[in-house]
Amino acid sequence: DRVIAVTERQAEPLGRRGYRRERIVAVPNGLFDADVRVRTERAATRRELGLADGEFAVLCLANLRPEKGAEAFVEAVSRAREQVPRLRGLLAGDGPQRDELERLVAEREGVRLLGSRGDAPDLLAACDALCLLSEAEALPMSILEAMALGRPVVTTDVGGTTDAVAHAETGLVVAPGAGAGALARLAAQPEWARQLGERGRARQLERFSGEAMIEGYANALAEVARR
Repeated sequence: DRVIAVTERQAEPLGRRGYRRERIVAVPNGLFDADVRVRTERAATRRELGLADGEFAVLCLANLRPEKGAEAFVEAVSRAREQVPRLRGLLAGDGPQRDELERLVAEREGVRLLGSRGDAPDLLAACDALCLLSEAEALPMSILEAMALGRPVVTTDVGGTTDAVAHAETGLVVAPGAGAGALARLAAQPEWARQLGERGRARQLERFSGEAMIEGYANALAEVARR
């Protein structure tokens, strides 16, 4: 009776799979404050991660699958460090590409592979930005988590990423292969990066709250019930 998409941009591919367009309803993902509760102080987490004072840390939080762009993240950090040496990259996650990425990270300076972690809010709070250079997405929770914690986002224009990230307002939306310039730009202007993050927090509260998500599902269910 109804098919829930997390972004309007899913409607066309769902239609190609045979779902009727009039049955597709977009209900964006949402977060409650409890979903992004930070349990460890930023300074303590940064010490654990080996981050020095003054270093600008960028986190990639993703399953290590080809479409998530982890390789592109490692390469972008490596190139951006040529312009801003105090930039550091952290890659958190696990998946089929892990062995390949371990070899790639070993060949690059300034990038650390953290493996699977259960403390995403702590990692985001310890870092200064999120970078997700995916080739395919729906509406990534990691982007919403970063916004909820006031962190700017560098991302590609896939799926619903630009529903969340407004270019040059809450982060930077880049073309494939252009992540290095965006990371260098944020690292070179930490105060501007902080301002982007603050606007991202406001946007998450306005458009991607848990309450708004529940209301969207409730409206879809109520419409079906009326029929």
